[in-house]
Parts: sequence; structure tokens; C-alpha cells
Amino acid sequence: MRWVGYGILFLIIALVTLALTAPLSFVMERAQARMPALQYASASGSIWGGEIRQLRYGQQPIGTVRLRTDWMSIFTGKWKSRVTVYQGALNANGWASYGVNGDISLEDLTLSGKTSNLVSLRSDIRSMDGELRLRLNDMTIRKSGCVEATGTVWTDLLTRLDDRYDWAGPELDGTVTCENGQIIVRMSGENNAGETVSGDLAAGLNATGTFRAVIENPTNKTANSATLLGFVTEGNRMIYNYTLSRNGNGVNQ
Repeated sequence: MRWVGYGILFLIIALVTLALTAPLSFVMERAQARMPALQYASASGSIWGGEIRQLRYGQQPIGTVRLRTDWMSIFTGKWKSRVTVYQGALNANGWASYGVNGDISLEDLTLSGKTSNLVSLRSDIRSMDGELRLRLNDMTIRKSGCVEATGTVWTDLLTRLDDRYDWAGPELDGTVTCENGQIIVRMSGENNAGETVSGDLAAGLNATGTFRAVIENPTNKTANSATLLGFVTEGNRMIYNYTLSRNGNGVNQ
């Protein structure tokens, strides 16, 4: 019966070899099935190590992505790779894995970049060239959407509005979670004038979503500046509602 053992060993070696040499483009096709808004120019190499060039999420450029698979992860039932994003709008470093059940997971991912590279922002706001930082502890994505996530986010974009709009908002920080299949980002901060600003972003895997910002108890000066930014007055608050479409164009409501 020794030949049976040899046969099983040969089969295992063949399957592992096939898996490690599978083209990265195959993995990207599976990823697009979960996140249809993902687009890319080309994918080279294998899932053992390769690059995805000109990756985009909807109309948002991301950059070139390099993957290096942890070979030990193949014994856990999922492919886990070190992810590095460079030569683009964003810089990122962390881990991504693809499970046999089709789940895509992100872990210990740090992301940074300039808000001027966010195409969904109005051109005059983008020109303020703020900073953006995000740390994603974990995120699980299925075909139904974002299942769970924990993370933090920070930006100083509002602090840079003073020269053009005569109003300096606060730095904003907050959390990243998932609700009803959407990625939820909630941020808030208080400026030197004691005004509280909050912002809620809800985005689906199809690159559509909504954004709502609120300024509590604004002064008359702030209200005038916020009106130029697209805020409207509701009682003692200023409200800004924005709907993002798949093509990257938004509608200020």
C-alpha cells in the first residue's frame, strides 16, 4: 500500500505547486466578484508574489499594489499576503487574505495620502491639500458587503480652509466600522472657537455612498463661510449632505 501514500503525497505537492503558481489575475477576478468597483490596468506574477498596476476603486485612483504571500498561510485555509501600495494617490501597508469561503480580509493596514488626490471632493476643497491617515485593524468583506471592521481615521483638511473661506475648522478623527454592508466612517472635532464639526460617510462596495457633515452652533461668520462651502442652515446647525455616484461625481443636496 506504499504506492497509495506516494500517490497522496504527489497529489498534495501538485496542488500546492499549482496554487503557488496560479496567476494573480485569477485572484483579482475573484476579488472583483466581491467588489465590482475594483478596476486595474494589469496584474502580473502569481499569488506567491506579484503586482497590480493602476488599481482604482470606482473613479478613485489608488496606485500600484505589490503582494507577497506568506507561504505558511496556505496551511490555514486562506492566502495571506503583505500588501504595499505606492506610486499613486495613496500609500498603504498591511495584510490581505482570501479564504476558501470567498471572504476577503484586511488586517493591520495603515494608509496615508493627500486629500487633494480624493477625486470625490470638490476641486476647490481638494486644492487645500490636507493630510489623511487611516489605520484599519481588521475588515471582512463578503459578496453581501462589508461584514465587520474596526479602525481609526484622521484628517486636517478643515484646518486649511481659512485662507480661502475665512474659517478654520478643527482636525477630525474618528472610527471605521461596518453597518448594513456599508463601510462607515464617523469623524468629529472642535475648533478654537468652540464649534463642533462632525462628519459621517457611508460607502458601499460599489463605490456609491453618502456623506453628511454638521456644524453645531456656528457663529454668524462661520455660517457665512459654511454657506459658500454648500452648507445650509437648519435651526442652530449647518448641514451639508453629499451623494457620491459610481462615476466619482457627486451631488450636493
